[in-house]
Amino acid sequence: MSCPLSARAFLRPSEVPQLAQFVDYRRVDQLPIHTLAVHPLWFVKKYSCGRYYGFITRAALRGRFRAENNAEARAVGYPIQKWPYVPLTGAIITALPHSVFEVYEAAYRFTSAAAAKAYTTVLRQNFRRYKLPSGALPAGFTVGTELLGNSGQTSERQIAIIGQLANVTITVWLQGGELLSWRDAARYWDSIWTRLRRLQA
Repeated sequence: MSCPLSARAFLRPSEVPQLAQFVDYRRVDQLPIHTLAVHPLWFVKKYSCGRYYGFITRAALRGRFRAENNAEARAVGYPIQKWPYVPLTGAIITALPHSVFEVYEAAYRFTSAAAAKAYTTVLRQNFRRYKLPSGALPAGFTVGTELLGNSGQTSERQIAIIGQLANVTITVWLQGGELLSWRDAARYWDSIWTRLRRLQA
C-alpha cells in the first residue's frame, strides 16, 4: 500500500540536474528513532508512514573525487559500489567549498499533529541553531548546522532544516563544502519548499 503523502510534494530530479538521485524510499514504515520495541515512545505508536529521498553531486561520481572516495573505501575494507560512500570527505570539500553535495528530504506522517510535534521536538534536541535572515523559513521551521566529521577541511558541513506541517514532520539535510552557507543552500530549500507546501493542501 502506498503512503498517503503525495509524490508531487517532493523534489524532482529535473529540478537539480547537478545532482543524481540515489536514495528513493517511497514508503518508510518505521520511524527512524531508537525506542524500546516492548514499550515504544507514545508518538511512535502514532506514526503512519513516510517518504525519504536523497541526491548526491555528480562531481563525486567520477574523476579524481570518485577515485579518492574509492581509495578511502578500499583502505577500510569497504567494497566499491555504484555510489560513493557518504558523507563525502577529502579534496572535494575544499575544491568546491560553496557547493551543495548532498540533499536529503523526508516527511514522516502521524495520526495526530501532537505526535508530529513530539517527534519534531526530539529531532531538535542538541540542535545548534543557525541564524538566518528574517523570513527565510516558514513558521514552524528551524535550522541548525554541524560539521560531519573532525576536520573543517575534509568533512562536509550540514545545514539541517526541521519543521512540522499539521501531522507531518519534515526534515531536510543540505550537505556541502567547507564554506557552505545559507546563501549556497537557499536555492535548494526554495525548490524543496515550493513542493512541500503542497502537503498543506
